[in-house]
Amino acid sequence: MLTIVDDLVSVDTLIEEHLTVEPINEYVQSCDIVAFNKICTYSFPVLLQ
Repeated sequence: MLTIVDDLVSVDTLIEEHLTVEPINEYVQSCDIVAFNKICTYSFPVLLQ
């Protein structure tokens, strides 16, 4: 399982740079993306009432 930070790397870059290089490309035929989950971080305090 991988966690990809959108601002740092795109899914296309991940596939091109890591799944199509030797020797892994001999074993990987295709890559399916199962789900995209957003990880939210807030830089401002949340006001509780």
